[in-house]
Amino acid sequence: MTGGTQPRYDPVKATSSYLVHLLSFKPYRPVWLRFAGQRGLPVVPGKIQQEAVRLVYVTYLSRLDDGLDAAEREQFEAEGYQKGDERRRVKKDKVHRALNGKSLDKATLDEFIAAFGISTKDADRLHMILRGDAAEPIVIGTLPRPQGLEPAGHETLTLSEVHHLGRSGLPIAHVSEQRIRSLKDGLTHFPYRFDTDNIRVNVMRGGTAGEMVQVTDGVWEVPIHFAEPLQYGDEKSFQFSSRFHYDRPPWTDFRRAVSGRLDRLSIRVKFHREHLPARVWWTEWEHYRDGSEVVREEEVSLHDELTVDRFLNYVESAVVGFRWEW
Repeated sequence: MTGGTQPRYDPVKATSSYLVHLLSFKPYRPVWLRFAGQRGLPVVPGKIQQEAVRLVYVTYLSRLDDGLDAAEREQFEAEGYQKGDERRRVKKDKVHRALNGKSLDKATLDEFIAAFGISTKDADRLHMILRGDAAEPIVIGTLPRPQGLEPAGHETLTLSEVHHLGRSGLPIAHVSEQRIRSLKDGLTHFPYRFDTDNIRVNVMRGGTAGEMVQVTDGVWEVPIHFAEPLQYGDEKSFQFSSRFHYDRPPWTDFRRAVSGRLDRLSIRVKFHREHLPARVWWTEWEHYRDGSEVVREEEVSLHDELTVDRFLNYVESAVVGFRWEW
């Protein structure tokens, strides 16, 4: 793999961030909400109550401790689980460090997974992020959230995209299938944003397209309205297509910017058989703006279907996609 020398993400911070993210939603949020209710702890919508999370963790370890034999208990206490007030302090510090990205090893992560009954799928992704293996199908970058735009009020869970190029080599169509989760009560639409006004949007399933508006310099938006508003934590799937009408050639790439995080991303670029590229690269950029620096990339080959594609199991704060030369 070639490209820039930007360091790879911090696995501990990234895993901690994703763990907190998981605990913010069902089915794990109700586990600590029960403890928060019992202790009268304040709860803020969309955020975890760290003391309530600690109580779940401590309760699990206490049950585990009760079943230890003498040798296991000696090892258990040697690792810092002392008795009395000191024991509770150590546990509180350990939970604080884990949830704030200061310290999180595999053993502690496994304890959180067991304490909250985290699913095999979610546990596998947590372990994958913690390993920090460059060969894993994950990308975590440093892309900041957009400035000057109102927060969207949702997060994307999964996204599948197919980008079609025509005989002239210009983009002619783009098909997206997306699943989101609402981060607030009363979410009425999904703001589909893009960097050109040479586009027409059609919703095939899950909503209806509104009028296109320019929301900031170089960014336009078509709202995809839902039949019924979503409440916090509700999920929604929809599919839509975009038709392009460029009056001049755009940059020879397709980029997907992820300013938050998503669990699964699939990107496919389909070329016309009468206009095939000389070379194609899977690329990670520093930013979604044209001309931004390449962080890393690798050359790829076209499949028999005249396509290139890539699947990522997890993406956070990154810009990824394909670029090509004619």
